[in-house]
Amino acid sequence: MFLASQFSWLLLMVLFIGGTFAAQYMAQSRSSVGMQYAGLALYVGLYTLLFVPILTIASQSKYGGSAALPIQAGIVTLAAFGALTLAVFVSGKDFSFLGPVLMVGSFVALGLILAAVLFGFSLGLVFCAAMVALFAGYIIYDTSNIVHRYGTDEHVAASMALFGSAAMLFYYVLRIFMIRGTDDGAARRRAPRTLKGRAASAARLLLIIPLGKWRRHGEWARLCGPRLIGVGGPASAVVRGFPRQPRLPGAFPMSLSRW
Repeated sequence: MFLASQFSWLLLMVLFIGGTFAAQYMAQSRSSVGMQYAGLALYVGLYTLLFVPILTIASQSKYGGSAALPIQAGIVTLAAFGALTLAVFVSGKDFSFLGPVLMVGSFVALGLILAAVLFGFSLGLVFCAAMVALFAGYIIYDTSNIVHRYGTDEHVAASMALFGSAAMLFYYVLRIFMIRGTDDGAARRRAPRTLKGRAASAARLLLIIPLGKWRRHGEWARLCGPRLIGVGGPASAVVRGFPRQPRLPGAFPMSLSRW
């Protein structure tokens, strides 16, 4: 089962990167405008397939998410995208020198993602923050290229490049929101470790003892609620107090398709 899951992720990565290369090639075609828009459609379709799983997970409460998470991540992404784009236009500078730096960063990120897929470990908050910085750099780079590099007949390719960077920025901002939401929820579930929480649990226990049920861990857990961890019964079903999210080994630095 594990090998099948890892193979599926590797196959998805190959198909996605190969598909984005094909879409970029089609979008840069000078022979047909229809071919360019076909490449754009393929590109957007591939990103749609990428985002369906994470948006589904982020929106479901059983994974610790909520319907507000994608909206919050979208607002942050739009604000960052607007600020970065405005800064490029106001400065008027050519940021094409960022290209080699971003390419190296993309290859490093791809190596880490491949390692996560092959060896089964998750890429956490620090990695997501680094990817946010990487794709913020790509937004600056792409916007600068639109101003200084792309021709007027290359609008499809230019829009694809900027769309990809903004989409991946949103992906990792959303993952940060999901990770922080999980950590905050787990902290709330561990509230009985505080003085107030322990007092509340002790008060409930005093109600159980006269009834002679204090040795029945399942009843204890039922009455004291899921905040009591490790006493057996229903409480132990809550893994350290918060539902686990399906492991996402990470997204692929799709900007590699530009190189």
